[in-house]
Amino acid sequence: MIAKRIGLRCVVAAAGAGQYGVATAAACPKLSLECTVFIDTADMENQSSNVLLMKLLGAEVKGVEGCKLTGNQGMGDEDVRLIGVEAAGFGLDSGKHAATLARGEVGVYHGAMSYLLRDEEGQIIGPHSIGVG
Repeated sequence: MIAKRIGLRCVVAAAGAGQYGVATAAACPKLSLECTVFIDTADMENQSSNVLLMKLLGAEVKGVEGCKLTGNQGMGDEDVRLIGVEAAGFGLDSGKHAATLARGEVGVYHGAMSYLLRDEEGQIIGPHSIGVG
């Protein structure tokens, strides 16, 4: 929806197991947007049902040889513009949002360092979401 709103006509996604690719491929036709999904060739074989579904939904699926698309790839191309989006819920100042990057703090949860929403005592606050799942 953001891509449509800012006047873009194509969305490019990177998928590991394919779920993001399937979701993007499903949303794009509803918004009259073209969709291209990049996925590691090994993952394409392992996730062939997701690849088929993306193609049936109208996405162009491109394999990338030997490059896992999850994690830091050292993708320093100055011609590429990256846009991050977070769920702002009822607004960043409302206390009812899921914007951990904009309003969170670095913390450890179940042994993993991440950005967390915390109260004034440092206790973790659950993010507000209207999304399913």
